[in-house]
Amino acid sequence: MAQKIPKHIQGIIQQSKGGQYKFGQIEMPELKQGDLLIKVHAAPINPSDIGFIKGTYPSNDFPTILGKEGSGFVIAGYGEQEQKLIGKKVAFLPKASSRTGTYADYAISTINSSFILPDDVNLDQFSCVLINPQTVAYMFETVKENNVKAVVHDLGASQLGKQMTSYFQANGVDVINIVRRQDQLEDLKKNGAKYILNQNDEGFWDKLSELCQKLQVTIAFDAIGGEFTQNLINYLPNSSILYTYGSLAEKKDVILALLGTVINKFDAFGYQQKYKDRMKKKNKELIKQQMS
Repeated sequence: MAQKIPKHIQGIIQQSKGGQYKFGQIEMPELKQGDLLIKVHAAPINPSDIGFIKGTYPSNDFPTILGKEGSGFVIAGYGEQEQKLIGKKVAFLPKASSRTGTYADYAISTINSSFILPDDVNLDQFSCVLINPQTVAYMFETVKENNVKAVVHDLGASQLGKQMTSYFQANGVDVINIVRRQDQLEDLKKNGAKYILNQNDEGFWDKLSELCQKLQVTIAFDAIGGEFTQNLINYLPNSSILYTYGSLAEKKDVILALLGTVINKFDAFGYQQKYKDRMKKKNKELIKQQMS
């Protein structure tokens, strides 16, 4: 049975792109056909949240409540199928046009942006099972389309990096993981990663170049930006493709030497748009596959 719809939503509100944010409340948006109203239980801080807050990621209209994913209970549904989900536990992404994020007591989502969870799951643990698995699944689709045998990932020690390595290796694609500390290298080894390079080891770039040639790398996924990415481009094999999906470097700009050898060497894409395009075409099976 649907609960009474609250008049307001309380949460962390950002007034403008990259602007200040604070705790406040907004009026409950009018719920439309296909909407689910979810009482939020938990929400993580994902790197995409940080990028959104800083204004470096594509943004919704403002003001908006922050938070890209979470878990909770469906308390209202507008539509025949939606009403059947009332009372169910879900992991979900908020409906972008609603301006309601997960850093709030309530959020609006849809069936296509929610995953029904078993009644006995821990909602804390399932608050962060969508963004990274989705990203990895669609990255793998990109790899399959290009008939790639091996890739480079320059944020190998991240949670997304660990998921990428596990999923890619299980499906026949090698991953060269780049890390920055020895403990990260050891951790990835324990998780079954086959190829790991420490950026701070002597001769790192030459080792990377040699391994890329050996494994026939043709795609790199970059989340660093700045000077590191400039160097990475120089050491990738000819005709490689660089996808950038984040930028952790303080100086984020990548300056390319406009020489013929460099221009002919690679293509570079922002993965955010390719990811959005794929979301329109693919269904939940890829995500379920990766979540399992």
